[in-house]
Amino acid sequence: LPISATTGALAVSSIPTKGIVQQDARAMLNHLQTEGQLEAFLTSCAKAEQRQAGGGSGEDDDGEAATPPEQEDPAAAKEAAALLRQQITACTDMAALCEGPFRDRRQVVDEFVAGDGVKRLLAVLKHHGGKNAELCQAACRALNSLARSYVLESETSNSVQDAVVAAGGITSVLAVMKRHSKDPLVAREACEALYSFVVRSASHKSVLGNAAGIQTTLGVVATHSEVPAVQASAYTLLVSLATTQPRRKKMVTAKAIDLLVATIERYVGIESVLCPACELLVKLTGTKVEKKSAGQAGAIQALLKTLQIDGVKA
Repeated sequence: LPISATTGALAVSSIPTKGIVQQDARAMLNHLQTEGQLEAFLTSCAKAEQRQAGGGSGEDDDGEAATPPEQEDPAAAKEAAALLRQQITACTDMAALCEGPFRDRRQVVDEFVAGDGVKRLLAVLKHHGGKNAELCQAACRALNSLARSYVLESETSNSVQDAVVAAGGITSVLAVMKRHSKDPLVAREACEALYSFVVRSASHKSVLGNAAGIQTTLGVVATHSEVPAVQASAYTLLVSLATTQPRRKKMVTAKAIDLLVATIERYVGIESVLCPACELLVKLTGTKVEKKSAGQAGAIQALLKTLQIDGVKA
């Protein structure tokens, strides 16, 4: 039976995520058929979408005036909290399904996309985007894992990335980055999700570049200068965007070289940060004027500092 034929109604949390990637692919698919995890995920997303539609119009599902937050029934608040927790767990589980060496995971991903799963996931992200950082982190991870499921395994298919971008995924994730700009976990997951959306598509890179993606990512670099994982993810994203002169010019204009020099000086010996940072510096110094600017910003001294071995300068 296809996964869509399931009728299970157990909560998403009925399937533990720990060790999920070690399980046999067919056994996992059978478990989905038995427990209805994917169906439960789509259902929980649909509920959030309905709530958002009702809240946006000032009316509930019956067309009557919505209850003001200060008059909300405690039972309704409890239900909303339970739904939020279910959605966080669902996003975490969905990400786990798309990670690991599953031979059949594309069946899950394809059905998720066919069932408007991407649109519903983005609706959840938009609904909770300004309220709950944990949900934003989990949703961005799920989106990243969905997109990477094809980035890692297919030479030609961009179907998942296309679906995410067409549904407004880039702008939704950027909005989350801005709203939760001080949260390093959200920043990292958002940068990695955006990278998966655009890494193999020139048109997707254009969408991100035209949507203030460069400025927002450089803001993440500046805000989380002491968090190496965020630095690595943000610079990897910027490297993928630095493939056209107009976008490189945007980076230079936004003082990217100054940020790069500071990063290279701070993270001597931290390969995960230095590699994308140095690669981006090379891309941004293609002209004599840019090279001069980088030199004046201290790039040469910073690079020489990275060549120190056991305290001996090269």
